[in-house]
Amino acid sequence: MASIESVTLEVADPTAVRSFSTTAFGLDSQVRLRASEAPTTGFAWETASR
Repeated sequence: MASIESVTLEVADPTAVRSFSTTAFGLDSQVRLRASEAPTTGFAWETASR
């Protein structure tokens, strides 16, 4: 069975998202974050791969 080891999210405030994902869901190494300067208007799912 295939499983996802981690996901990478591009977010405006990685520190805030890290705090939220850790506190709310207990996720740490499963969520990788990188800062984005690009404006967004919502969630865009671009690519999911193993």
